[in-house]
Amino acid sequence: MRFAVAVDPAEQQAHCRRALHTKNRRHDCVKRDELIGKMRSRVERCRRLARSTTDQQTATVLNQMADEGDADIARLLAEDDQPESR
Repeated sequence: MRFAVAVDPAEQQAHCRRALHTKNRRHDCVKRDELIGKMRSRVERCRRLARSTTDQQTATVLNQMADEGDADIARLLAEDDQPESR
């Protein structure tokens, strides 16, 4: 049995920023894409759990978590659109 590990979105963002500024940019982009894919999976998992639970408070919290995850993903993608400053 596997258990999901909660990851702080701010920690994910910081990790992604560090990864984007290393020498091996292509490898880091793959890591960033994997990270965003995992974040999207967690968002979808939260939404599925929210739909399946009968506890309204739990559903509300799960939907809030999903919304925060969506916002974090949008911020990461927006950072990619910003020109690099050197």
